[in-house]
Amino acid sequence: MTIWLFAEERSGSTWLITHIAGMLNLPFAYIEQDGTVPDGVHQTHSFDRLKDAHGVLLRSTRKDVFEHFLSWIIMDRAKTAHPEWYSHPFMQRGSARDRDLDRLTEVCADKFDVVRGDIQRFLVLKKARNIAWDTKNAVKQTIFYEDLIEGVSIPELGIDRIAFSDGGLYDKLPYDKWAVITNTDQALQWLKEEML
Repeated sequence: MTIWLFAEERSGSTWLITHIAGMLNLPFAYIEQDGTVPDGVHQTHSFDRLKDAHGVLLRSTRKDVFEHFLSWIIMDRAKTAHPEWYSHPFMQRGSARDRDLDRLTEVCADKFDVVRGDIQRFLVLKKARNIAWDTKNAVKQTIFYEDLIEGVSIPELGIDRIAFSDGGLYDKLPYDKWAVITNTDQALQWLKEEML
């Protein structure tokens, strides 16, 4: 069995992938580059991989577009500050995780303003992901972070309910998004205007 999880920023995807793999007793891997993919459960942030993906396809995202934007822009800044470092340190363990959390904490220590162009870039990316997802003919399901609080079913996998209360929730990253970005009120207004 092959399962793909197309993960958007800070959508509970790491927790979700490990729990699905555990429930189904399947191996899992994070796959960002091209290459041969064995059977099992795979997570990627690259929606370009949709074109070749087969099996059951899942997408993790957020209903709250502004919360999603805040997570995305902080991770975008982290990637810019540390291009050698993959942008999701919370997927790691041990000293590598501690090192990358230190780097992220350093990035978040410098509060910043977003500009309208940041929101426009995010919405272009979101639209491209939506088009890629919507046009893929496959067995697929979108899972929202907010719904994992109460629990969701994944009928295609025979999972009646999976919820954060099942345990094992990964550590939250050590920052408050609303405190890192200094002009959240203005950014929210721009987002509303751009989405009209």
